[in-house]
Amino acid sequence: MKLSKSILIRILIGSLFVFSGSVKLFPIEYFEMQLLAHGITNWLIIVVLARFVIVVEIFTGIMFLLNYNLKSFFIPFAIFLLSIFSLDLIITILLQGFGGNCGCFGQIIEMTPPEALLKNVFLIILLIYFLKLKPKGNEYNIQALSAFFIIIFIAVFEVSPVRSNTVSFVNSNAGNEYEQNGSNYFNSKEKLNNNRIDIKDSDEFKKGNVPGGFVDVKPKIIDPDIAGYLTKFISSPVLFSGNKKVSLNKGEKILAVLDMECNSCKETAKKLVRLEKESRFSEIYLLLYGSQSEVPSFIKKINSNFEYKVIGDDVFFSLISGSPPAVFLLKDGKPVYAWNFETFNLLSVKNKL
Repeated sequence: MKLSKSILIRILIGSLFVFSGSVKLFPIEYFEMQLLAHGITNWLIIVVLARFVIVVEIFTGIMFLLNYNLKSFFIPFAIFLLSIFSLDLIITILLQGFGGNCGCFGQIIEMTPPEALLKNVFLIILLIYFLKLKPKGNEYNIQALSAFFIIIFIAVFEVSPVRSNTVSFVNSNAGNEYEQNGSNYFNSKEKLNNNRIDIKDSDEFKKGNVPGGFVDVKPKIIDPDIAGYLTKFISSPVLFSGNKKVSLNKGEKILAVLDMECNSCKETAKKLVRLEKESRFSEIYLLLYGSQSEVPSFIKKINSNFEYKVIGDDVFFSLISGSPPAVFLLKDGKPVYAWNFETFNLLSVKNKL
């Protein structure tokens, strides 16, 4: 009887770890953004860490399925991993509440943080019970385990390689054609200062809306891959809320790509509302990433009447490379400027309208 219980528990735990790691790969960008929400600001660290976590999960699951080194290492290690994940979920609940998808099973199976926490507690209890059953298994040396880990590591990075364009926005001259290489970053203090103005000379400061100091008012020209996709996306009328077809390729438009669960996106959307009121520029449209059920709450929080379109993974991750949001200025069918959360400010946008 103990043997059958051990086999059942071992297969269940192993399958869950392999499944949890694998589904995070599709799309991995969603998992990367969750790491970003935890305060990790270096995008290269985020993309590598996301894949490393996935490798560890899949590796642990496979070791359970193959019955290798369970009692001596992998059962305690799985308990440790689940404890770390549970602590993260508790912090998420305290800071962000009970809603949203925790991402434990990617976007295949959505779970709220409390649901995921209960799942983890159940698995920890199950693993402790499994340990008491004293399961028998194969003991492999460190060389063999290292070989398994390296194979899985290579496989994950082959399935989801680190993108070469991890930096979404590059600096360029106004109106230039899209840059075809990554050599166009500011590389000197003198060059940077040439693209800043004293905010005390601006209307925003005189109105008391912003503190004094310097601000970078030069937006970033779009990454060439994103520019190409966006140009194609707006080449024909786009259907927005209220069955309204909008020709984004005519005249001057602002198009914002926002994740409805992203706090930075909410703050940016509020700035767009303010921009509309202060500049009387009404050609502002939102591409909202998430489910249709999230829209009413999001629109209420930002207090917006903007036309919007709910988008899926394909559009969102084709227009975001790095962290959301992304705000584009379109002129006659050509995306000419882009801002992210760090670079977006009313002065910068007003300067280009």
